[in-house]
Amino acid sequence: MRNEAEVLLDVLWASSAALAAGVVLATTTYFQYVGLLGILAVFAAILAVLFGRAIASRMGAFVFWDISHRTNLLSDGSCFGVILRLKILRVKDGAT
Repeated sequence: MRNEAEVLLDVLWASSAALAAGVVLATTTYFQYVGLLGILAVFAAILAVLFGRAIASRMGAFVFWDISHRTNLLSDGSCFGVILRLKILRVKDGAT
C-alpha cells in the first residue's frame, strides 16, 4: 500500500505535466504551424506522465526554436542585439 507522500508526488507529477502541456499549447497559437506543435505538446505531456518526469527543458526547446528560425538575431531591433550591444559597451568601459 502506498503512503500519502507517494500519492502526493504522483499528483504533483501529473499536474506539472498538464501545466507544461498547457503552456506549450498556449504558446503554439503564436506560431505558424499550430497543429503540428499542438500534437508535439500533447505527445510531450504523455511522455512526461509515462516517464514520471519531463524529458526536455521547455525553455531550452523554445530558445532553440527561436534561434533557429530568426535571421536577424544581432540586428539593432532584436532583443539579442540589444543585449549584445550592452555587453560590448560594458566590456569597453572596463566593467565586468
